[in-house]
Amino acid sequence: MFSVWHEISEKSGTFTPADKKLAAVIMVCPEQVIELTIKQLAERAETSEAAIVRFSRKIGLAGYRELKLQLARELDDTHVELNNHKIMLEDSTQVLTQKVFNNAISALARTEKLMKADDLQAAAELISGSSQLLLVESAEMTVMRDFKTKLMTLNKRADVVTHYSTAAVIMAHMKQEDTVIVSVAVNDDSQRAVVEQAAAKSLNIIMLCQTEQHPLRPYADVVLLTSAEENQQHIAMMNGRIIQFVVLDCLYMKLRQMMSETVTHYISGMTRPTHAK
Repeated sequence: MFSVWHEISEKSGTFTPADKKLAAVIMVCPEQVIELTIKQLAERAETSEAAIVRFSRKIGLAGYRELKLQLARELDDTHVELNNHKIMLEDSTQVLTQKVFNNAISALARTEKLMKADDLQAAAELISGSSQLLLVESAEMTVMRDFKTKLMTLNKRADVVTHYSTAAVIMAHMKQEDTVIVSVAVNDDSQRAVVEQAAAKSLNIIMLCQTEQHPLRPYADVVLLTSAEENQQHIAMMNGRIIQFVVLDCLYMKLRQMMSETVTHYISGMTRPTHAK
């Protein structure tokens, strides 16, 4: 099935600077794009009307009108999907279970559309070249602790912190080739302080966040986008953790691939290709 998000993700490697500006606007605020005229979008993305038409055709659509119609259809499908999965007090155990699973599956599908292979590759290369890693997350999350355990199988030293004071002590001993990986919250002064100090020390910064427009985004060397979960709060938090677990698993598997010569034991299911004699 055709998807604007999927086409943008698949073809991002061929995009011009103007295409990238348009893609960023469409990915971050599609609800606004479907209300804009072609002239308004051109002003918003700091590009031309002709560039918008070329972009639409590049992703397989006839023009801007068809782009807006397709976006509206996809947004409507997502809206219906989220409403159908909203957990109600009167839900039976079976229905409740189905909705929890469907919410998680939908959240992962939305994140898959946002993920870019080039960003994952770049993040893996930064980690591979680091002798020390600092993993930063909010106190209620546990994904970085899990990622630290995985990194241990690659002989990668990593510390997990939730507060700036601890992070500051660790970063004082880190070198320029080392990397800080941050799972950023919307408003977190402690995380901002960590990111700003990491940037001041010229450390590599990999950021997991829900929007390209996050105020800390300019500090990051690589951003791994995840979908913004806006369903019921407790479900959104649970899905947010699931998404980050899977994104970091993708990153870990890429690292295993890159570092296979230095790793002594292999993951079940990931084997070297056999060569005919």
